[in-house]
Amino acid sequence: MCIRDSIELSWQHILPHLRECWWDHVIVDVLLSNTVGIEVALFVIKKTGMKTYDWLGMEGARSWREWKIFTCHRTFGFVVTFYLFVIGRFLTMFFFLNSMLIPPYHFVSVVRLLSWALFAFLPIREIYEDIRTWNTSGRKDNRVEGNYRWLGIAIILLEIATSYKFRKGTKNMNEDAETPWYIILPWSIIITTMLSFYLYLRFKKDRTKKFIVVPKNPKETEKKKK
Repeated sequence: MCIRDSIELSWQHILPHLRECWWDHVIVDVLLSNTVGIEVALFVIKKTGMKTYDWLGMEGARSWREWKIFTCHRTFGFVVTFYLFVIGRFLTMFFFLNSMLIPPYHFVSVVRLLSWALFAFLPIREIYEDIRTWNTSGRKDNRVEGNYRWLGIAIILLEIATSYKFRKGTKNMNEDAETPWYIILPWSIIITTMLSFYLYLRFKKDRTKKFIVVPKNPKETEKKKK
């Protein structure tokens, strides 16, 4: 929820639709809308016994240092990619409608939002199954498909390309706005840090692999030979 507000603050100088006063960000968005919505969703999940996703890899870890997101490049990379996917979808919700001159309360906005809500379950499930089975023995014989992930990325890229191509003449966008240094600097530090950490996890000596080979029991091997 704080990420979404950070994105709004980072892009509001380009798209005025994202401009909100401080109490709208803090009170309405964070405290009343997002926090309440998350708590209600967690309550429903708990009461209905729905499956929960351990995105950080906390299960079985004795401390936060053993979480998979801090030890496995696949988990870290896919969680970051997932957030980029969410951020891209959030931004195109404004920029795409703006480039197509569609009013905010038009029925197309509602249809698009509902379509994404229903479709998103498929790529999210694929991403989670990928990081859940990564570095396990079962991954060798059980392939994780990525069709819906690529389809979701293609849709996002298409919306971004459309928003950029038809950005001129909408009169709702500051096309020549310069991004302030206090926006560029923090995001540059965040991106550099995350990329450096991913490369560290990816190329360290004890890095995780796609699957692990479980050594056979020597006694069973001898029995089969006999």
